[in-house]
Order: sequence, then C-alpha cells, then structure tokens
Amino acid sequence: SRGRVAAAGNLACLYVCAGKLADAHKQIRLASFESFSSPSFRLALADTNARALLASKDYAAANLALSASQNEPQVQLWYRLTSEQTRIELLLRTRRWPEVLNVVDACISEARQAKLQTFLTAFQLAKLEAVLESELRLDVSELPLNESREDWPIRLIGGFHATLGLALIRASLQERGTSHRMRAKRILEGTGDLTAAGHIADSSAADASGLFTRVVGL
Repeated sequence: SRGRVAAAGNLACLYVCAGKLADAHKQIRLASFESFSSPSFRLALADTNARALLASKDYAAANLALSASQNEPQVQLWYRLTSEQTRIELLLRTRRWPEVLNVVDACISEARQAKLQTFLTAFQLAKLEAVLESELRLDVSELPLNESREDWPIRLIGGFHATLGLALIRASLQERGTSHRMRAKRILEGTGDLTAAGHIADSSAADASGLFTRVVGL
C-alpha cells in the first residue's frame, strides 16, 4: 500500500542518517516489494538507496542507483532536486569538480526559477565547495554571509558552517576554519544525522573535502 511504502521509505532515510545501513537496505527492499509505485516514489527510493551506498563509500554502486532512475518521467520537482543533491554529493566525494559545477549551475537555475530558497542556498553552498576544492577563484559575494539564517533548516545551517570553515582553512585561517567545521559537526549530530557529521570529522582529519550537506527534510 501507499502508506507502507511511505513508512518504509522514511524509515530507510532515518536509518541512513543514523548510520544503520543494513537496516536502511532492509527497509528499501521492503518498500520495493510493495505493489504501489509511481515515478516520484521510484526516484525517491533510488535516491535513498544511493545515499546508503554513499555512506558506505560504495561510489560506483551509488552512481548506478542514481543513473537507473535518472529518466523517470513526470517526477515532481522536489523529488528530482533532492535526487540531484545526492548526485552532487557523489560528485563532490569523487572530486569531479567540473561535473559538479555543470550540474549545480543547472540546479541553481531551476531552484531560483521555482523560488525554492532552501534548495537554492544548498546548491550555492555546494558550488562554493567545488570552487574551493578545485582552487578556482572564489567569488565571496556568492557565499550567503549576510543572509538571515533564522528560517533556515538546521541541516542547512550545518552545511553553511562546514563550507565557511573550508573557505577559512583554504585562506590559511586554520583555527577559525576548524572551529566552524566542528560547529557544523555538532549541529548535524544534534539533528541525528550522524552519517553527515561523521563525514565532516573524516574530511577534517584528512584536510580533504568540505561537506555538501543534505538540507531538505527527510
């Protein structure tokens, strides 16, 4: 039924955030066995599967999961942009900077046209991370430093501090940058997204990638 599909899909998302990947895959399988289906549901389930695979660092399998659902017809924009967030995270993890910039620019355009501010800000942060990591010239005006963050989802605030921290580290302000990244980690831990928080800790220790955090709700 539609209700069981939604319950299994949402539970799988929660398990991914909590780092319980075996449980997440179990719920994904249960959802896929249900008779109810729709283009948006298939895309959402493939996206959750890809997120679980990303969390286990199986990047090839995550790419296959996303590619299999890429051409689903008549998908609602929210689900498609959410899937694009996962695709961008995969490209960031695998350090494919030109591809990130191509995908994220298209997403920024769509989010701006649809007036989806939360998505727009998340994609802008992802673009900044790619620019910082690829050592291109950073346009500071693109970093939403002066925007009020009172209405931002908590995860988006975490993503902001992670990206700002990376920018400061790249500007040789190591102590300030690390402080912001640890603040991002604490914020994400507070939301229960231990997978994203763990990735910040791993990347900070290696002085590697920043973090493009999934910022839209489950």
